[in-house]
Formats: sequence, structure tokens, C-alpha cells
Amino acid sequence: MSTGTRNGKGKNWEWRGADLTKKIARGFHQNMKRAAIFLNGDIVLSLQGSSPSEAGEPPGLVTGTLSRSIGYQIIGKGLKTIARIGSGIGGKDDPGYGIHLEFGTMPHIIIAQDSAALAFPGKNGEMVFRESVVHPGIAERPFLRPSLKKPRNRQKIMRIFGRKIL
Repeated sequence: MSTGTRNGKGKNWEWRGADLTKKIARGFHQNMKRAAIFLNGDIVLSLQGSSPSEAGEPPGLVTGTLSRSIGYQIIGKGLKTIARIGSGIGGKDDPGYGIHLEFGTMPHIIIAQDSAALAFPGKNGEMVFRESVVHPGIAERPFLRPSLKKPRNRQKIMRIFGRKIL
């Protein structure tokens, strides 16, 4: 903080570094939380498209499980504040597939684990049962990274951190 005293020649200022540092750190922490809340909302809105989504586009809305799983968490204090945003963060349940949508998957084998067989509808609508299947993999359908890369979002975050904190 600073204090000013008036003498005959103008103002003299005294800076108290510890007070100033605390105020800056508190402002940084608050702005980090504001930015996380903003990005969290943008990510949830990006998941409202139609399903199935095209490769490279955010996943479309089917049941809403993924969008309900998006949360944020603020870790640390002051200038060491970190914001985590994503699926299963901040006390939200993680459906487990957000990471696979965000980054895609390579072809892989799926093996029945909790039952004797996997069951899924076949091409003609009849149920098909298999002990394992070869999944072809999926192209990425990112929903976290694009939110941070959008120019308007970057500008908004810059405005948040540009707020007066003193």
C-alpha cells in the first residue's frame, strides 16, 4: 500500500511492500477464479451441439452426462494459484470418457470384464454378444482445449487479469 503526505513541495509516498504484495496476490487469486468460472461455462456451452459430432468438433449432447461432469478447482493461494478445469474436477463425477473424446483413441481391443460377453445392437437391430471386439478408435472431439484457444475467450481472460487489483 502507499500513503501520501503533503508537504510544501508536493506528495511524498511511502510504499509498504508486504501489504502491496498481499493485495496483488489476493487479486491474482480472485481473477484466476473468475477466469476458471468463465472457461467452465464456455466449455459446457460448447457441448450443446447435435450428436453424433464430426471429428474435430466438440462432442454433441446425448444424455448431458459429460456437460454435467465439467467443473473447476482452484488450488493454492496468491501468486501460486492454479485453476484446473475439466471432466470430474471440483467434486463432479467423472464419466471416464472425457479424455478419450478430447484426445481421441487408437484402435484397441475391448474385452468383457464384468460379464461373460459384451452386448450391443447389430446392423439389423438384433443383439450381438461377443467376448471381445476390436474398436476402430475415434478421432479427437476436443472440448477443453478449443475453449482456451478461442480469440474472444483469450481476450476475455486478458481483461479479467487486467482488472485493477490495487
